[in-house]
Parts: sequence; structure tokens; C-alpha cells
Amino acid sequence: IKKYKRYNTTIEEIKDKDNLVLNNTIYNTFRGISTTSSGNQIIGNTIHDIHGSYYSQATGEDGADFAIYAVSNSVVKENNIYNCNFKIDQSTKGGAIYVAKNSIVSDNNVRNCTGLGVNVAGSNVTISNNNFNISAYGVYIKGSHSDISIEINVIDSHNQSAIYIEKQSR
Repeated sequence: IKKYKRYNTTIEEIKDKDNLVLNNTIYNTFRGISTTSSGNQIIGNTIHDIHGSYYSQATGEDGADFAIYAVSNSVVKENNIYNCNFKIDQSTKGGAIYVAKNSIVSDNNVRNCTGLGVNVAGSNVTISNNNFNISAYGVYIKGSHSDISIEINVIDSHNQSAIYIEKQSR
């Protein structure tokens, strides 16, 4: 297992599998922690003030992508995410955490953020014991996914649906 430790920078595009991203402080970036291979553990990180625009010629603030982007077979737990502005519109669903199939999201604290709490993009995902204070959906699921367990979470979604499951159009 490779270990990553950073302070005040993005941990971008972890391309190897089975890594441990532990106890980092990350802020003022477009995306906090990003993985493209499976089996990663993202634990105990503090991520705040995630915002910006994806393209370099941007003159304004479109909103960020994700604080944590984890693909399949990942564990995302005990992270503290706050004061973030994620892009959310008809085509973009940015938020604190993105996970794919066979992943666990637990014991995270997300507060004072614009966007989604968790964007689920796969089956067999467990979301438990998290606190979400977010402007949009606490948990967002789109598609034909199954075996998703959402339990023991506290979700304040500012009058949006706390948990939103959307059918994938054909």
C-alpha cells in the first residue's frame, strides 16, 4: 500500500490501486483527492474551501468538482469536508464525495457546502453514520444500481430531498 501525505495541495489522479490517503489537509483547489484505480482507502483527511473552474481561461467561479473522487472498491471514512462550492446544474452533479461500486462511505462530516453530499455511481455501496449539511441532495443516486445501504446518517439538505434516487433515461 502506498501512503500519501500532503498539506495545502491537491492529491490528483492516484492511478495505482490499493493506496492509503491518510490525515491530509487540502484546501483552495478544484478537486481535493482523485483516484482512477480501485481499492483505495481515503481516511481522516481535512478538505476545505474547494471551489473554482475546471478550465484555465475561466474568469469566474463555476463551482468545483468533488472534494473526494473515489472509484470502485474504495473506503471513504472519517473525513472532514467544509466551506466548499461544488458545481450543480442539469448536467453536472458536483459534491463532497463521489464513489463507485463496492465502496463504503462512513463517519464523514460535511458542512457548509453547496452541492451534493455523496454521488453514488455503482451498486453495492454502503453509506452510514455520516453528517451532511449541504445545499442539495445529501445522497444522490442515478441509474440502475442495486444493493445500496443508506443508514444512520444525519442529513440537512436545506429543503432539498435528503436522499434522491433518479431513474436513468434511455
